[in-house]
Amino acid sequence: MSLATNLKETHEAPEFLTTNSMIPRFLGADSEDVTEFLVNFKRAARFYKFLEERKAEALPLYLTGNASIWFNTTPALVHKTLDELSEALRKQFHSASDICRAT
Repeated sequence: MSLATNLKETHEAPEFLTTNSMIPRFLGADSEDVTEFLVNFKRAARFYKFLEERKAEALPLYLTGNASIWFNTTPALVHKTLDELSEALRKQFHSASDICRAT
């Protein structure tokens, strides 16, 4: 394999990021609904036939802004399941639907 080919391959976005543009991003802003994000993420992941392990590995790739900073500065989240990551996101980024669900 030539150096140019190798460089091209290493700088391309992973296939699942470019083909799964339907998967939402979550910024962690007060105006966002974390529960809605998680429902949509899981729906899209099922559509794209992600295996359970792949879902947990992919979730942080769809976090941006404050949510990404939170994930990247919380080492305890590494190697967690999707359910564990979802619960941690809900605890960190409360939304109106979480309050309604708890009552």
